[in-house]
Amino acid sequence: MEEKTPAFMIGTWAWGSGIAGSRMVFGHSYEVEELWKAFLAATKAGYLLWDTAEVYGMGNAEKILGNFKKRCKNIQISTKCMPKRRYVYGNMTKSLKKSLARLGTDYADIYWLHVPVQIEKNLSEMAELAKKGLIKQIGVSNFNLKQLKKAEKQLESLGLRISCVQNHYSLISHRKEDDEMIAWCHKKGIVYYSYMVLEQGALTGRFDSRHPFPAWSNRWLSFPRRRLKKLEPLLAYMKKLAQKQDGTVSQVAMRWAMNKGTVPIVGVTKASYVEDLKKAETFQISDEQMKRLEELAARTGLMMKGIWE
Repeated sequence: MEEKTPAFMIGTWAWGSGIAGSRMVFGHSYEVEELWKAFLAATKAGYLLWDTAEVYGMGNAEKILGNFKKRCKNIQISTKCMPKRRYVYGNMTKSLKKSLARLGTDYADIYWLHVPVQIEKNLSEMAELAKKGLIKQIGVSNFNLKQLKKAEKQLESLGLRISCVQNHYSLISHRKEDDEMIAWCHKKGIVYYSYMVLEQGALTGRFDSRHPFPAWSNRWLSFPRRRLKKLEPLLAYMKKLAQKQDGTVSQVAMRWAMNKGTVPIVGVTKASYVEDLKKAETFQISDEQMKRLEELAARTGLMMKGIWE
C-alpha cells in the first residue's frame, strides 16, 4: 500500500441489496450504473482506498466492488470478517477466501476483525493469513483502548502489528476514551479510520424534523423526528460555518473528524458527492469553532451507537 495515508477511505456500506443492504439500512436502493459513476468520479479524484465487508449486503457490496475493480485495477481493498461468537479454527480463512473471490483479488490490502469477539484466537489466525501473503495489513474495528492494547501486544509477540483501527466517531459519537485512543494510535503509528462521521446523513443538513429519513430504514429508527429536532441547533451552526467558505454541512462534519486526527470513511453513492470530499480537504475550522461545535453537539444529549458496537 502507499506510505502516505489518504485523506479519506471510501465506504460501500450503502451498496448491495438484501439483508444489511442499502434499502434496509439507508432506505434507498442504488442502481449499479449509478454506483459505477460514483466509483469512477472518486477514483479519478484520487480516492483509491475502498472499504467494504462480507456483511454489507451479505456479500453483494464486495461483488459490486470486485466488478468495478476489473475496470480500475489500481484501487486498494479493505474488507472485514464478522467473527462468530464461537470460534472454530479455519472459519476466518474461509471468510477471507470467499471475500477475495467476490472481490476478484488475491489478497486484501487491509483485513479487519469487524468486532472484538474471540480476539486472541481470531488474531492468531489473521497472523497466519498475513504471513501467507493473503493480508497486507491487519486492522481491528469497534475495539476499545484496552482491547486494542492487548491485541497490539499479541501481534507484536508474533512479529506483526496492527496497522489501523476503524471505529464509530463523529460529532455526536465520541467520548474521552475515543480521543485517548486516537492519541495512542498516533504514538504507535496506527491509522485511526473514523466511520459514520456523517451519521448516515444526519450530519449533512439534508434531513431535519420536517424532512425525516425514509420510513422503516435503519437510519429512520436511529434518527426519528425527535432526535433530528435535537440536532437542529448544531446543524444551524454547521450551516453558518459552511456558508462562510461556500461549503456544505457535510464538509464541516468531515473536517471536524479530520482535525481530530482521524481519516474519515465516507460512503459515495453519487458522483456529485466526490466534490464534497475534495473541498473538505481544504476546509478550515479554527480551534474556537471546533470547541463550539463540540459544545453544541454535547447539548443534543445524543450519543449514537450501533447495535454491533
